[in-house]
Amino acid sequence: SCMKQVLKIFQKACDILELFLALLVAVGLGISIIRFIPHLSELLHASGNAENFLEFLENVFNFVVGIEFIKLLCKPNTENTFEVLIFLVARHMILGKNSALDMFFSIIGIATLCVVRHFLQQHKLKNAGHTNSEQLQ
Repeated sequence: SCMKQVLKIFQKACDILELFLALLVAVGLGISIIRFIPHLSELLHASGNAENFLEFLENVFNFVVGIEFIKLLCKPNTENTFEVLIFLVARHMILGKNSALDMFFSIIGIATLCVVRHFLQQHKLKNAGHTNSEQLQ
């Protein structure tokens, strides 16, 4: 029982540290977004320049991945984990200098993540249905 108490306290401390790190990431992300805003005018002035647009897209993807990471730290679950992984692979596909084989594996990776996520959601719904029907009896 004493060991259970220690583990419970340790788990609570880890949860607090996780939230503190999420807060730090959020502050860093907020600062990065604020510092990024002046660069939007550069994008408008350099319209048609693919390199500037790719840099803009890279920054946006980094912000999105940062937001998804914060969500994962605040509420770690399979859905948030899959979202982070899908965004990371998509970011790699769009921004990376990829060969056709790299693109193929990235597409297979995203498809696999989507299929596994769908399977887990269906399994969760199926189990929730059994639990509710068992509670009614």
